[in-house]
Amino acid sequence: MMKVLIALASVLALCAGQLTNLTNSQQLDPAGNFLLKWEVIDGTGDIVLEIEAKAAGWVSLEIVTDDGKYADVIFGGYNDEFSFGYLEDWSLEWVPGTVPGTGSHLLPIPDASKDLVLQTASFSTPTTTLRVKRSLNTGDYYDVPFHSGQMPIGWAYSESDAYNAVHTAAGFAYYKPIRFADKRKMMKVLIALASVLALCAGQLNNLTNSQQLDPAGNFLLKWEVIDGTGDIVLEIQAKASGWVSLEIVTDDGKYADVIFGGYNDEFSFGYLEDWSLEWTAGAHLLPIPDASKDIVLQTASFSAATTTLRVKRSLNTGDYYDVPFHSGQMPIGWSYSDSDAYDAVHTAAGQLTNLTNSQQLDPAGNFLLKWEVIDGTGDIVLEIEAKTAGWVSLEIVTDDGKYADVIFGGYNDEFSFGYLEDWSLEWTPGAHLLPIPDASKDLVLQAASFSAATTTLRVKRSLNTGDYYDVPFHSGQMPIGWSYSRSDAYDSVHAAAGFVYVTFY
Repeated sequence: MMKVLIALASVLALCAGQLTNLTNSQQLDPAGNFLLKWEVIDGTGDIVLEIEAKAAGWVSLEIVTDDGKYADVIFGGYNDEFSFGYLEDWSLEWVPGTVPGTGSHLLPIPDASKDLVLQTASFSTPTTTLRVKRSLNTGDYYDVPFHSGQMPIGWAYSESDAYNAVHTAAGFAYYKPIRFADKRKMMKVLIALASVLALCAGQLNNLTNSQQLDPAGNFLLKWEVIDGTGDIVLEIQAKASGWVSLEIVTDDGKYADVIFGGYNDEFSFGYLEDWSLEWTAGAHLLPIPDASKDIVLQTASFSAATTTLRVKRSLNTGDYYDVPFHSGQMPIGWSYSDSDAYDAVHTAAGQLTNLTNSQQLDPAGNFLLKWEVIDGTGDIVLEIEAKTAGWVSLEIVTDDGKYADVIFGGYNDEFSFGYLEDWSLEWTPGAHLLPIPDASKDLVLQAASFSAATTTLRVKRSLNTGDYYDVPFHSGQMPIGWSYSRSDAYDSVHAAAGFVYVTFY
């Protein structure tokens, strides 16, 4: 049974600023659990806001200053145990941490000037509804005025009415007030602007392109190039509770433009960094902040075990430290962490290149090899998909069969890390010596994962590294060895092995 607290009788609705219908609405939560409705009341300078959240506890809407340091908090709900609605008018101040991207907020402070009017509060399983009214600009020092143009908005909800209960989900978005021909003001949350505003605001209802970058299915990239603007919108959906990162890489693989961000659900704020990254042989230097901030944060949230980050930038910013988007295939790196700490090690990472060639090496169908020679770079990307929980190995063998360059690796699912070894192997009649580590590490690990009983290992190397201990790829047929184990232990015996010929190009 729905229990409703009515703030004003219907006969007083017009003079009190209460409306029967709110004509504007937007879903703030990517999981569909936090709907915001609103209406600016003509000639009054007031706005009515209604929250509909799929939650049994409190709901919260934060109107944030443009610098992100202060928020005006609308906090309330309906206590169905004792049958009453509640509303709080709070303010919130942020304190930056000593490490960039860290920080905390002070406890919310009650606003002595109560500028919010509770119009209705209710709970009907599974939804809490809270409707309030306030002035666009209250004149109160502790309130954040609504203004024209883009504004940041925070949201959160809990399954408990206890004021100190931790939120179940929270997020961050932007909204933009718009004036229409009939002079009515109308708010649209920038997380998904109406199509009429898509070109000018650079945010779209739907991103029509998507690709799963992680073989384990944990890093989905969506995007849309906005016609006539030279801009692109990118959205990351990662099954992670910490930061996410997308690296736009130069074709030679030596430089990356880094989009790094996420949503800190402990302190309820979204964050975004624009970095650049330079590679040296086998490793990369620490990211360098880009002085020209060419990335715009459009929304950040964490809900249903998923961090969502949506940003906009120009296809070609003209910034020396940014990598332009171009037509055709581009190398892309990705990673994510289960921590928001900037120095936290990634939980998983990879680099994407479309692999158009494949061959099943195992007659039993348990060892699939995919590959792509990257035009103009002299590099090849190799991906092994083996039906095993342990290590996998690919041997690039000399034509006389006496020597092999060994790619050995896998994903340790017990301790959640990928591993890769670059070894060489010499054959004697009827047997081979133990593998020898190659001092010149010419393999680059792009992705490692274990999912659905399959270990996936993706690496990149040069067709001809120039290393004495590496076997160059050449045109035509080449002898290839393969093996895999049921264990990640390096000394475990292979479960299956074989020898085939492959023509790479």
